[in-house]
Amino acid sequence: MDIINQLPMEILEDIFFETLPPSPLEDRTNIYNRHPLKGKCHDPRDVIIATCTRWKTIATSSPKLWTRLQIDTEGHKDIQVIEELLNRSGVMPLDVLLDVESPTTYARKAKQRKRFETKVLDLLRNHFWRLRVFSVSIVGHYIEHDTVFVKLFPPDTRADFLKLEQFIISCSIDPEEDLLPVDGLGIIHAPNLAYFKITANLTAIWDAFTPQTMNGLKEVYFNFFEHPCLEAVEMLSTCLQLQTLCWECDWGVFPRGLPSKMVYPDLRSLTMDLQTTEQCDLINEEFYTPQLESLNIRGCHISWIKPFLNKNSQIHNLGLNMIKAEESAEDVFSRFTDLRSLRLRNSQLSHSFFATFLSISEDGRVILPHIEEFELAGSPLKPTKIGMEPVLLEVIRSRVGVTEGPIFRFSLLHVRPSEWDDLMELQRKHPYSIEINNNVQCYDKSVAEELKPANVVTIDVLEEGITDAMEFLFLESQ
Repeated sequence: MDIINQLPMEILEDIFFETLPPSPLEDRTNIYNRHPLKGKCHDPRDVIIATCTRWKTIATSSPKLWTRLQIDTEGHKDIQVIEELLNRSGVMPLDVLLDVESPTTYARKAKQRKRFETKVLDLLRNHFWRLRVFSVSIVGHYIEHDTVFVKLFPPDTRADFLKLEQFIISCSIDPEEDLLPVDGLGIIHAPNLAYFKITANLTAIWDAFTPQTMNGLKEVYFNFFEHPCLEAVEMLSTCLQLQTLCWECDWGVFPRGLPSKMVYPDLRSLTMDLQTTEQCDLINEEFYTPQLESLNIRGCHISWIKPFLNKNSQIHNLGLNMIKAEESAEDVFSRFTDLRSLRLRNSQLSHSFFATFLSISEDGRVILPHIEEFELAGSPLKPTKIGMEPVLLEVIRSRVGVTEGPIFRFSLLHVRPSEWDDLMELQRKHPYSIEINNNVQCYDKSVAEELKPANVVTIDVLEEGITDAMEFLFLESQ
């Protein structure tokens, strides 16, 4: 301890700073989760302060050490404590998670919590100008979500986020709730904003952005719980600097329309949920993505997006989820000479689709010659009854053990007994080329029938064009 305390104060300050959980801006794996400081673990700064007098002096006088904060309207009791935490960082850029919890069901205490929440929001608005990361997490079914955002961005006001680089809105809600007000928020100006993620109604926040804010966006993540208005969706076409666009939908909600023109010369990653042929036609005709490297599509027939795939044969990573493919893989992937990763999840794939992975052209080449990763997975909820096509086993045999051959990954599957032994034998012979997760199980029909209850759920993956529904057998956990 004496040796450590001989270090200069500046070095100790840097060491203490490294003990803090990473900022969401630096740790993208944590973006969708709760703030790293939240939980049962002590804040590292509390431990530092309690260690010795010198460490306490360094911690309390170091603005840098207080530039990452979580403000919990339910956990904190004193507004002066929050004000002190904000002031300790001086004028340095701040990374803040605002965590709004559900108030207690007792009416009197609920009113007290709402008054305290209002004080916190009023205080935080005074520091908007120096926020670098702002993550708003609203949890609970009794929260008036619209009230929180109206208090943060009151009507007829302008919020200037001069240093904001990342803005995240995460709402834990019931699908029947109204998430955000349709209008009524003040103006949000964040000229340096590069990353925007929202798991709520797009319209209210999106409409509050100034044109300068939207023009600078490079990464946009939407997760829709209800249909956004077409005007809000159309505004996406103005984000010309986008490099990443993620367009996801929950509870079966798909956008009623897409922007009429999408020209993204710098787009590298695209994730989209599609449902109708009209949406796919628009993607095929109006999307211009010459630099696209990673593509993830969910919820349509692969033939519907084939023109778009053909236009983007330069991509390296392709993920297909809840897709139906009846055509041959050669017909779909023959142009993808540089594809490195192919992920097929929760999809209906025909025998002919798998069979052409074996086909060799006259000059001896196979399709996807540079593939490094091939993944086949079932439902993320429970293992899915998907039979391992015998022809797929032949594909594995033809590719494993070959120099620079792909890694085959299997997860969330119930494999038929007829293919199980062969798959296990291949995995034993080529342990570095075949990865089988523990959730891949041998599906024995006689055993499954004895498990009561057993629910067969039919999921209509597509709105039109496909009459064959996907059937998933969800076995009750034992």
